[in-house]
Amino acid sequence: VISAAALNCQIHETSRFERKHYFYPDLPNGYQITQQRWPLASNGFVDFRPWSNNQRQMKKGKQNTNLRRGKPTNCNKKHDGSAKVVMQSNQGESENIQLRIERIQLEQDTGKTITNSIASASQSQIDLNRAGCALIEIVSHPDLRSAHEAAGVVEKIRKLLKHVGTCDGRMEEGSLRCDLNVSIAPIFEGDLAPSHIQRSKLPEGNGHRVEVKNLNSLRQIISAAEYEVLRQSILARNNTPTGRETRTFHVKPISKEFPFGGETIIIRKKGDSVDYRFMPEPDIPPLILDEESLGSNLNLEEFIEENMPELPEETVARLVNDYGISQDV
Repeated sequence: VISAAALNCQIHETSRFERKHYFYPDLPNGYQITQQRWPLASNGFVDFRPWSNNQRQMKKGKQNTNLRRGKPTNCNKKHDGSAKVVMQSNQGESENIQLRIERIQLEQDTGKTITNSIASASQSQIDLNRAGCALIEIVSHPDLRSAHEAAGVVEKIRKLLKHVGTCDGRMEEGSLRCDLNVSIAPIFEGDLAPSHIQRSKLPEGNGHRVEVKNLNSLRQIISAAEYEVLRQSILARNNTPTGRETRTFHVKPISKEFPFGGETIIIRKKGDSVDYRFMPEPDIPPLILDEESLGSNLNLEEFIEENMPELPEETVARLVNDYGISQDV
């Protein structure tokens, strides 16, 4: 509830669970409990800036890392031989972008598929330790247009959920994961330049979107998106557009074409159409957000007001208005 409120969603006082049926080894029951048709919340949005290298360099500890590598952002040498690194803010280089949130739902986690390619054979292993655990899934509209936009909004959501206390944000531990959907579209000249293309629409005939599962770092998100753009573009030029499929990302090299790694490989095909045979979950009653379920004598609106901390944007606006502090600070 707090996560949905932080993402400006409309929270439904009544939501329902359902079973999504499909067969795959990482799904022991043969179905997944989810809320796709009756979600907890819907119609939200989040404003963010695209990810940039400057943001990465401004993180704690990056100054020393850059000096050890011998590649500081801007190095002014002193007479004693030491160096001073000057970091430049990227806030003025790009405007805010708004990503629409379609829905936020509670669902059951699946197992983890571990795929290893060995010479001429492929092997997959299944880790079922997390199967059956509850999670929050945030589903967005197709409003992103670059790998750095995808990384930027994931970082914004990570910080936001960490700020409100609903997630520790440790992507490397699997606390927050990204399932990335990638598709390509042609770039037109003149009046239909990229800046004028509607973010909610994509032209047909360029293949289906491809899902890359379980990305657990911003670097993986950028690398996977850029690799998929190249792969799908080559397929489209050869008149063999990509089909409906799910892929996984490999950090380590698995082919001679990419000696430094960063490829995606297919783990399953979805065929021309998918029939998940949704049905209401018979063993779990509807989730009703009333005083009893919220564990207090407060209604939904009062509960959010009582438990929601001041959001970062609100803090910035208050400091600017009350104390005249510049936003750059």
